[in-house]
Amino acid sequence: MRVNLNRAKTRMAAFGICLALVMQGGMFSSYAKPSWPSDTGIEGDAGIVVDMDTGAVLFGRNIHKTYAPASITKLLTALVTVENVGSLDEMVTFSHDAVYNVESGSSNPISIEEGDQLSVRDCLYALLLRSSNQAANALAEHVAQQAGVEGGREEPE
Repeated sequence: MRVNLNRAKTRMAAFGICLALVMQGGMFSSYAKPSWPSDTGIEGDAGIVVDMDTGAVLFGRNIHKTYAPASITKLLTALVTVENVGSLDEMVTFSHDAVYNVESGSSNPISIEEGDQLSVRDCLYALLLRSSNQAANALAEHVAQQAGVEGGREEPE
């Protein structure tokens, strides 16, 4: 059996070039799932972290399950409040509805009572850091009252 040496050399050279290209990591993008620590400290049932440049999911937990938007509503309440109050030092008075018109089983993490007053800043802290539904209600009432929206409660005398 006669082997064509030129053909064998050409094949070996082609194989060598392909091997060099494959072994060189910079030529090809790798989209392998990065190793993420299992103990992230994330306590939520679901969440996702996405690299905005590539769209790659960096971390995901239950990303295909549907959940109610719970705290997203609180974020929107905070945004509307910050955009519409004159000062973070304005005082917010907690009405009966603000304190007691919350979901069944909802806790009162800051032990607020009807008639209590906090600054807008402190209400935002309670809303965003303690997830206080009472602070969300009071801020919504405060902003509605300032805007003159019908249904915003009147200031106590």
